[in-house]
Amino acid sequence: RWMPDPGAAVNTWSPRASAKWFFADGRAALKASAGRYTQFLHSLRDEELPLGLDVWVLSGDRAPAVVSDQLQFGIEAFPDDVWTFTLEGYVRDFEGVVTLNNADDPNDPFDDLLAGTGRSWGADLFVRRAQGAVSGWLSLSFLRAERTFPDFLSPEFAGPSATAPTVSYAPIFDRRIDADLVLRFPGPWGWTAGARLNVGTGTPYTRPVAAYSSYQPRILGGAGGFEWGGADDEAEGDDDGGGFGGTAVLLGDRNAERYPLYHRLDLSLRRDIERSWGTLTPHIDILNVYNRRNVLFYFFDYESSPATRSGISMFPLLPTIGLEVRF
Repeated sequence: RWMPDPGAAVNTWSPRASAKWFFADGRAALKASAGRYTQFLHSLRDEELPLGLDVWVLSGDRAPAVVSDQLQFGIEAFPDDVWTFTLEGYVRDFEGVVTLNNADDPNDPFDDLLAGTGRSWGADLFVRRAQGAVSGWLSLSFLRAERTFPDFLSPEFAGPSATAPTVSYAPIFDRRIDADLVLRFPGPWGWTAGARLNVGTGTPYTRPVAAYSSYQPRILGGAGGFEWGGADDEAEGDDDGGGFGGTAVLLGDRNAERYPLYHRLDLSLRRDIERSWGTLTPHIDILNVYNRRNVLFYFFDYESSPATRSGISMFPLLPTIGLEVRF
Protein backbone atom coordinates (compact mmCIF):
# COMPACT_ATOMS: atom_id res chain seq x y z
CA ARG A 1 0.00 0.00 0.00
CA TRP A 2 1.02 3.62 -0.38
CA MET A 3 2.53 4.55 2.96
CA PRO A 4 2.97 8.35 2.90
CA ASP A 5 5.35 10.44 4.92
CA PRO A 6 3.39 13.68 5.49
CA GLY A 7 6.51 15.61 6.34
CA ALA A 8 8.55 14.52 3.33
CA ALA A 9 9.10 16.89 0.40
CA VAL A 10 8.94 15.59 -3.16
CA ASN A 11 12.05 16.29 -5.21
CA THR A 12 12.37 14.86 -8.68
CA TRP A 13 14.91 15.22 -11.45
CA SER A 14 13.45 15.36 -14.95
CA PRO A 15 16.31 15.23 -17.48
CA ARG A 16 15.30 15.23 -21.15
CA ALA A 17 17.16 15.08 -24.45
CA SER A 18 16.12 15.06 -28.11
CA ALA A 19 17.84 14.94 -31.47
CA LYS A 20 16.76 15.30 -35.10
CA TRP A 21 18.79 14.47 -38.21
CA PHE A 22 17.68 15.72 -41.63
CA PHE A 23 18.53 13.92 -44.86
CA ALA A 24 17.27 13.64 -48.46
CA ASP A 25 17.97 17.35 -49.01
CA GLY A 26 16.00 18.26 -45.93
CA ARG A 27 12.86 16.45 -47.07
CA ALA A 28 13.06 13.73 -44.41
CA ALA A 29 14.29 13.41 -40.86
CA LEU A 30 15.04 10.86 -38.16
CA LYS A 31 14.21 11.89 -34.61
CA ALA A 32 14.60 10.48 -31.14
CA SER A 33 13.95 11.71 -27.63
CA ALA A 34 14.24 10.39 -24.10
CA GLY A 35 13.26 11.88 -20.80
CA ARG A 36 11.75 11.61 -17.37
CA TYR A 37 8.43 13.27 -16.67
CA THR A 38 6.72 13.88 -13.34
CA GLN A 39 3.04 14.45 -12.69
CA PHE A 40 1.45 15.47 -9.40
CA LEU A 41 -2.19 15.07 -10.42
CA HIS A 42 -4.09 11.78 -10.76
CA SER A 43 -7.31 11.11 -12.65
CA LEU A 44 -9.32 8.34 -10.98
CA ARG A 45 -12.45 6.55 -12.12
CA ASP A 46 -14.51 3.70 -10.70
CA GLU A 47 -14.30 1.17 -13.53
CA GLU A 48 -17.29 -0.77 -12.18
CA LEU A 49 -19.58 2.14 -13.09
CA PRO A 50 -20.54 2.24 -16.79
CA LEU A 51 -20.62 6.06 -16.84
CA GLY A 52 -18.00 6.85 -14.25
CA LEU A 53 -16.87 10.39 -13.58
CA ASP A 54 -13.19 11.28 -13.31
CA VAL A 55 -12.04 12.38 -9.86
CA TRP A 56 -8.86 14.43 -9.64
CA VAL A 57 -6.50 13.77 -6.73
CA LEU A 58 -3.32 15.70 -5.93
CA SER A 59 -0.18 13.86 -4.90
CA GLY A 60 0.59 14.09 -1.22
CA ASP A 61 -0.55 12.18 1.84
CA ARG A 62 -2.99 10.04 -0.17
CA ALA A 63 -1.05 9.37 -3.37
CA PRO A 64 2.52 9.47 -4.70
CA ALA A 65 3.71 11.50 -7.65
CA VAL A 66 3.81 9.72 -11.01
CA VAL A 67 7.29 9.39 -12.49
CA SER A 68 7.49 8.25 -16.11
CA ASP A 69 10.59 7.36 -18.13
CA GLN A 70 9.87 7.69 -21.84
CA LEU A 71 11.66 6.86 -25.08
CA GLN A 72 10.35 7.98 -28.49
CA PHE A 73 11.80 7.53 -31.95
CA GLY A 74 10.53 8.00 -35.48
CA ILE A 75 10.92 9.15 -39.04
CA GLU A 76 9.11 11.88 -40.94
CA ALA A 77 9.07 12.86 -44.60
CA PHE A 78 7.66 15.88 -46.44
CA PRO A 79 8.56 15.37 -50.13
CA ASP A 80 6.63 18.48 -51.22
CA ASP A 81 4.26 21.12 -49.92
CA VAL A 82 1.28 18.76 -50.25
CA TRP A 83 2.14 15.53 -48.43
CA THR A 84 3.48 14.80 -44.94
CA PHE A 85 4.32 11.33 -43.58
CA THR A 86 5.23 10.50 -39.98
CA LEU A 87 5.90 7.17 -38.26
CA GLU A 88 6.75 7.09 -34.55
CA GLY A 89 7.23 4.46 -31.87
CA TYR A 90 7.39 4.85 -28.10
CA VAL A 91 7.76 3.02 -24.79
CA ARG A 92 6.87 4.49 -21.39
CA ASP A 93 7.36 3.13 -17.88
CA PHE A 94 5.35 4.53 -14.97
CA GLU A 95 6.00 4.47 -11.23
CA GLY A 96 3.33 5.75 -8.85
CA VAL A 97 0.14 5.27 -10.84
CA VAL A 98 -2.86 4.79 -8.55
CA THR A 99 -6.23 3.05 -8.50
CA LEU A 100 -9.07 2.72 -6.01
CA ASN A 101 -8.42 0.26 -3.18
CA ASN A 102 -11.40 -2.09 -2.90
CA ALA A 103 -9.96 -3.49 0.35
CA ASP A 104 -9.58 -0.17 2.13
CA ASP A 105 -10.16 0.18 5.87
CA PRO A 106 -12.99 2.71 6.53
CA ASN A 107 -11.16 3.75 9.70
CA ASP A 108 -7.98 4.63 7.77
CA PRO A 109 -8.30 7.83 5.69
CA PHE A 110 -5.03 7.19 3.84
CA ASP A 111 -5.55 3.72 2.36
CA ASP A 112 -8.34 4.39 -0.18
CA LEU A 113 -5.80 4.39 -3.03
CA LEU A 114 -3.26 1.81 -4.19
CA ALA A 115 0.04 2.74 -5.82
CA GLY A 116 1.44 0.62 -8.63
CA THR A 117 3.48 0.55 -11.80
CA GLY A 118 2.65 0.63 -15.49
CA ARG A 119 4.02 0.31 -18.98
CA SER A 120 2.73 1.53 -22.35
CA TRP A 121 4.20 1.03 -25.78
CA GLY A 122 3.00 1.42 -29.33
CA ALA A 123 3.34 3.19 -32.68
CA ASP A 124 1.59 5.98 -34.59
CA LEU A 125 1.35 6.52 -38.34
CA PHE A 126 0.22 9.89 -39.70
CA VAL A 127 -0.35 10.84 -43.35
CA ARG A 128 -1.56 14.30 -44.36
CA ARG A 129 -2.52 15.95 -47.64
CA ALA A 130 -2.59 19.71 -47.08
CA GLN A 131 -3.68 20.98 -50.48
CA GLY A 132 -5.79 19.98 -53.46
CA ALA A 133 -9.45 19.41 -54.19
CA VAL A 134 -9.44 16.63 -51.63
CA SER A 135 -7.41 17.24 -48.47
CA GLY A 136 -7.28 15.68 -45.06
CA TRP A 137 -5.35 13.20 -42.99
CA LEU A 138 -5.15 9.58 -41.89
CA SER A 139 -3.88 8.47 -38.50
CA LEU A 140 -3.36 4.89 -37.37
CA SER A 141 -2.36 4.05 -33.80
CA PHE A 142 -1.34 0.85 -32.06
CA LEU A 143 -1.21 0.78 -28.25
CA ARG A 144 -0.46 -1.75 -25.51
CA ALA A 145 -0.85 -0.63 -21.91
CA GLU A 146 -0.63 -2.49 -18.60
CA ARG A 147 -1.00 -1.58 -14.94
CA THR A 148 0.23 -3.66 -11.98
CA PHE A 149 -1.05 -3.25 -8.41
CA PRO A 150 -0.94 -5.24 -5.15
CA ASP A 151 -4.01 -7.47 -4.77
CA PHE A 152 -5.17 -7.48 -1.15
CA LEU A 153 -8.38 -9.33 -2.08
CA SER A 154 -6.48 -12.31 -3.49
CA PRO A 155 -7.03 -15.65 -1.70
CA GLU A 156 -3.24 -15.94 -1.66
CA PHE A 157 -2.85 -12.84 0.53
CA ALA A 158 -1.81 -14.14 3.96
CA GLY A 159 -2.52 -11.02 6.04
CA PRO A 160 -1.38 -7.47 6.84
CA SER A 161 2.16 -8.53 7.67
CA ALA A 162 2.62 -10.46 4.43
CA THR A 163 3.53 -9.19 0.99
CA ALA A 164 0.48 -9.05 -1.22
CA PRO A 165 0.49 -10.75 -4.63
CA THR A 166 0.10 -8.49 -7.64
CA VAL A 167 -2.49 -8.28 -10.39
CA SER A 168 -1.79 -6.92 -13.89
CA TYR A 169 -4.43 -5.81 -16.34
CA ALA A 170 -5.11 -3.45 -19.25
CA PRO A 171 -6.54 -0.07 -18.19
CA ILE A 172 -9.83 1.11 -19.65
CA PHE A 173 -8.12 3.37 -22.22
CA ASP A 174 -6.23 0.45 -23.80
CA ARG A 175 -7.72 0.61 -27.30
CA ARG A 176 -5.25 -1.54 -29.22
CA ILE A 177 -5.91 -0.17 -32.71
CA ASP A 178 -7.48 3.18 -33.55
CA ALA A 179 -7.83 4.61 -37.07
CA ASP A 180 -9.08 8.05 -38.09
CA LEU A 181 -9.70 9.21 -41.66
CA VAL A 182 -10.68 12.88 -42.09
CA LEU A 183 -11.41 14.32 -45.53
CA ARG A 184 -12.40 17.72 -46.87
CA PHE A 185 -13.72 18.03 -50.42
CA PRO A 186 -16.03 20.20 -52.58
CA GLY A 187 -19.73 19.74 -51.91
CA PRO A 188 -22.81 20.71 -53.93
CA TRP A 189 -23.86 24.34 -54.61
CA GLY A 190 -20.56 25.82 -53.46
CA TRP A 191 -20.55 24.20 -50.05
CA THR A 192 -17.51 22.46 -48.53
CA ALA A 193 -18.08 18.87 -47.43
CA GLY A 194 -16.28 16.96 -44.73
CA ALA A 195 -16.20 13.34 -43.61
CA ARG A 196 -14.70 11.53 -40.63
CA LEU A 197 -14.48 7.77 -40.31
CA ASN A 198 -13.29 6.39 -36.98
CA VAL A 199 -12.59 2.69 -36.39
CA GLY A 200 -11.23 1.24 -33.16
CA THR A 201 -10.94 -2.08 -31.40
CA GLY A 202 -12.94 -2.53 -28.21
CA THR A 203 -11.80 -1.25 -24.85
CA PRO A 204 -11.51 -3.70 -21.91
CA TYR A 205 -14.09 -4.45 -19.26
CA THR A 206 -14.54 -6.94 -16.42
CA ARG A 207 -17.07 -9.62 -17.30
CA PRO A 208 -19.52 -10.97 -14.71
CA VAL A 209 -19.39 -14.75 -14.95
CA ALA A 210 -22.11 -15.76 -12.48
CA ALA A 211 -24.67 -14.52 -9.98
CA TYR A 212 -25.69 -16.10 -6.68
CA SER A 213 -28.00 -15.39 -3.75
CA SER A 214 -26.27 -13.65 -0.88
CA TYR A 215 -27.39 -14.41 2.69
CA GLN A 216 -26.88 -12.12 5.66
CA PRO A 217 -27.55 -12.60 9.38
CA ARG A 218 -30.68 -11.04 10.89
CA ILE A 219 -30.62 -10.12 14.56
CA LEU A 220 -33.65 -11.43 16.49
CA GLY A 221 -35.18 -8.79 18.72
CA GLY A 222 -34.98 -9.65 22.43
CA ALA A 223 -33.83 -13.22 21.85
CA GLY A 224 -30.17 -12.39 21.59
CA GLY A 225 -29.63 -14.71 18.64
CA PHE A 226 -29.80 -14.47 14.87
CA GLU A 227 -31.06 -16.37 11.87
CA TRP A 228 -30.09 -16.36 8.20
CA GLY A 229 -32.19 -14.45 5.67
CA GLY A 230 -31.82 -14.86 1.94
CA ALA A 231 -32.56 -12.87 -1.19
CA ASP A 232 -36.18 -14.06 -1.32
CA ASP A 233 -36.98 -13.47 2.36
CA GLU A 234 -38.90 -10.34 3.24
CA ALA A 235 -37.88 -8.27 6.22
CA GLU A 236 -40.63 -7.65 8.75
CA GLY A 237 -41.53 -3.98 8.63
CA ASP A 238 -39.44 -3.38 5.47
CA ASP A 239 -41.61 -1.11 3.32
CA ASP A 240 -39.91 -1.99 0.07
CA GLY A 241 -40.18 -5.72 0.68
CA GLY A 242 -36.43 -6.16 0.48
CA GLY A 243 -34.81 -9.30 1.80
CA PHE A 244 -31.98 -9.82 4.22
CA GLY A 245 -29.67 -10.73 1.39
CA GLY A 246 -29.54 -10.03 -2.31
CA THR A 247 -27.99 -11.09 -5.57
CA ALA A 248 -24.20 -11.01 -5.64
CA VAL A 249 -22.11 -11.12 -8.81
CA LEU A 250 -18.96 -13.16 -9.37
CA LEU A 251 -16.56 -11.24 -11.59
CA GLY A 252 -14.00 -12.68 -13.96
CA ASP A 253 -10.42 -11.50 -14.36
CA ARG A 254 -10.13 -7.73 -14.26
CA ASN A 255 -10.52 -6.08 -17.69
CA ALA A 256 -9.97 -9.43 -19.41
CA GLU A 257 -12.84 -8.97 -21.90
CA ARG A 258 -13.26 -6.51 -24.77
CA TYR A 259 -16.22 -4.61 -26.13
CA PRO A 260 -17.00 -5.10 -29.85
CA LEU A 261 -15.33 -3.18 -32.66
CA TYR A 262 -16.21 0.52 -32.68
CA HIS A 263 -16.80 2.38 -35.94
CA ARG A 264 -18.66 5.53 -36.93
CA LEU A 265 -19.02 7.86 -39.93
CA ASP A 266 -19.75 11.59 -39.58
CA LEU A 267 -20.53 14.00 -42.45
CA SER A 268 -20.70 17.79 -42.57
CA LEU A 269 -21.46 20.66 -44.98
CA ARG A 270 -20.19 24.23 -44.49
CA ARG A 271 -20.28 27.43 -46.49
CA ASP A 272 -18.69 30.82 -45.78
CA ILE A 273 -20.85 33.85 -46.60
CA GLU A 274 -18.74 37.01 -46.58
CA ARG A 275 -20.21 40.30 -45.38
CA SER A 276 -18.64 43.71 -44.95
CA TRP A 277 -18.60 43.30 -41.17
CA GLY A 278 -17.55 39.64 -41.00
CA THR A 279 -18.37 36.09 -42.07
CA LEU A 280 -21.45 33.91 -41.67
CA THR A 281 -20.90 30.14 -41.79
CA PRO A 282 -24.00 27.94 -41.76
CA HIS A 283 -23.24 24.26 -41.27
CA ILE A 284 -25.02 20.93 -41.28
CA ASP A 285 -23.57 17.99 -39.34
CA ILE A 286 -24.73 14.38 -39.36
CA LEU A 287 -23.22 12.18 -36.67
CA ASN A 288 -23.28 8.38 -36.99
CA VAL A 289 -24.58 8.44 -40.56
CA TYR A 290 -25.38 4.72 -40.82
CA ASN A 291 -26.72 4.53 -37.23
CA ARG A 292 -24.09 2.17 -35.87
CA ARG A 293 -25.08 0.83 -32.42
CA ASN A 294 -21.68 0.99 -30.75
CA VAL A 295 -21.70 -0.59 -27.30
CA LEU A 296 -21.15 1.81 -24.42
CA PHE A 297 -21.54 -0.85 -21.72
CA TYR A 298 -23.32 -4.14 -21.05
CA PHE A 299 -26.28 -4.56 -18.72
CA PHE A 300 -26.76 -8.01 -17.18
CA ASP A 301 -30.26 -9.07 -16.07
CA TYR A 302 -30.10 -11.81 -13.45
CA GLU A 303 -33.85 -11.76 -12.75
CA SER A 304 -34.52 -13.73 -15.94
CA SER A 305 -33.62 -17.39 -16.35
CA PRO A 306 -31.21 -17.81 -17.94
CA ALA A 307 -29.59 -14.44 -17.31
CA THR A 308 -29.43 -12.10 -20.29
CA ARG A 309 -26.92 -9.52 -21.49
CA SER A 310 -28.01 -6.32 -23.23
CA GLY A 311 -25.74 -3.84 -24.94
CA ILE A 312 -26.43 -0.18 -24.14
CA SER A 313 -25.37 1.79 -27.20
CA MET A 314 -24.03 5.28 -27.70
CA PHE A 315 -25.96 8.02 -29.49
CA PRO A 316 -27.79 7.05 -32.73
CA LEU A 317 -28.02 8.94 -36.03
CA LEU A 318 -27.94 12.60 -34.98
CA PRO A 319 -28.34 15.48 -37.48
CA THR A 320 -27.68 19.05 -36.30
CA ILE A 321 -27.62 22.52 -37.89
CA GLY A 322 -25.76 25.61 -36.75
CA LEU A 323 -24.54 29.06 -37.65
CA GLU A 324 -21.13 30.54 -36.89
CA VAL A 325 -20.64 34.32 -36.87
CA ARG A 326 -17.15 35.79 -37.11
CA PHE A 327 -16.45 39.53 -37.05
